[in-house]
Amino acid sequence: RGDGLFEPGSATLEPSREPLMLRIGDALASIPGLILITGHTDNIPINTPRFPSNWHLSQERAKAVAAILARKVTPATRLQPEGRADSEPVAPNDTAQGRAKNRRVEITLLLAKPAASS
Repeated sequence: RGDGLFEPGSATLEPSREPLMLRIGDALASIPGLILITGHTDNIPINTPRFPSNWHLSQERAKAVAAILARKVTPATRLQPEGRADSEPVAPNDTAQGRAKNRRVEITLLLAKPAASS
């Protein structure tokens, strides 16, 4: 988490991290349930044509990871990307290291509840 997945202002996954995401996809492929992919940003405001806000940037980060996981996880509808912007920091944003930790995605497996027997 937050160890160089994304550069500031970017939704492009660092190329060196793609093999890790593919291994995660392999691991998740055989486990049933929805996979929530939550994108996060640091607290530096962004306002570009591509990313009008940190909410948009965080959503695109989640989608970038979902696209890689979709190579391994089927059906791709199991993947649910969402953005949280800078609303849930894991580190203070007052240092470059803290901001890097906050530029992250979290992957959560939501297991299906077993059907109740009648």
